[in-house]
Amino acid sequence: MEVETDDITLTNGIRLTGGRIADIPANRELVAADGDYDGPCTVTFGTDGAAEGYIYAFGDLDAIAGQAGEGVTAATVTLLGDADTAMKYSTNEIAMTVDLADHTVTASSGNSLISIPDGADETTLTVKNGTINAQSISAASVLAENCTLTLEDLAMTSGGDFGIATNGSATGSTGSSAGLKLTLTNCSLQNTTDSESGTVGIYFPVHDGTLTIDNSQITQFDMGVQAISGSTTITGNQTVITGSGRATENDSGDGPRFDGAALSVLDREG
Repeated sequence: MEVETDDITLTNGIRLTGGRIADIPANRELVAADGDYDGPCTVTFGTDGAAEGYIYAFGDLDAIAGQAGEGVTAATVTLLGDADTAMKYSTNEIAMTVDLADHTVTASSGNSLISIPDGADETTLTVKNGTINAQSISAASVLAENCTLTLEDLAMTSGGDFGIATNGSATGSTGSSAGLKLTLTNCSLQNTTDSESGTVGIYFPVHDGTLTIDNSQITQFDMGVQAISGSTTITGNQTVITGSGRATENDSGDGPRFDGAALSVLDREG
């Protein structure tokens, strides 16, 4: 859906849950209820500059990618204000960058606020420059193979059992996140729940995966990082990772081993 406008003043906010608004005049005044926008964004396709005259719905990144012209392989979404919509992205033909521009995204439904879902193999997503407020859910998750998720300059809170969740096994079982490249640079990831079942900042059982943590803080989880497969690199004198020192028994034989460590490295089959 596309909406055209003229030289108007919008005084009661703007909410886009799909589509885009076309031909916004340069002297537009977007005054939202309570002083905040509800998630509109601008988009740059490729390196040729912004798609002038359009404001898009932030909540559907795949629909935005679908607007890219032939031969375009990258898009950058820039948020115009705070949003309450989770980010799910699954278009592997377009490398998507989401620039929060110092705004906050808050969500409480689904499994995670930032997600690359099962079946979206070879998808590339970068999220940067803002605040991720995940209420009762994980901050991020990747459930597809050979994906790249890059998180830069983010303050993230997680209300789920996992701060950042990945899937699979040391042998790369079906439905895994095998081949994932996960990078955190200048980020913070903080737990906000008192889950009795145990929480972990980053769970990484990724066959042939690469986890890189640089100048980032992962705190207030029962266990900071658990690496089971792939390779993990942790750098930066600003990096802080904490654990509770409290072990939580796991009788299932699957999933994390909550040993309470800041960095837990397991060598196991399956």
